[in-house]
Amino acid sequence: MADIFISYANEDRDRAGQLAALLEHEGWSVWWDRRIPAGRTWRSVLEGALDNSRCMIVLWSENSVNSPWVAEEAEEARRLEKTRGAGVDSASRAAHGISLHSSR
Repeated sequence: MADIFISYANEDRDRAGQLAALLEHEGWSVWWDRRIPAGRTWRSVLEGALDNSRCMIVLWSENSVNSPWVAEEAEEARRLEKTRGAGVDSASRAAHGISLHSSR
């Protein structure tokens, strides 16, 4: 089980990696890799990772705001009450009701 699931647009992979490294350095376990193990479906891997995480950080950017995958992941995290947001560029965080506050 990972403490944190990071949702991001593929175009923001480098930023997601930097965030994951920072969080891991601080002692958190992080799930953010998009590799799907052989014999598993994308949906089952993502659902399992999110269900087993303590929270999700959504990297809101101009790329992710337009990603149906990120929107679906964020909606599922909201339903599970596991979402936090982080703006990484000038994307409109307020339009998505994102709180930049988080606690351990």
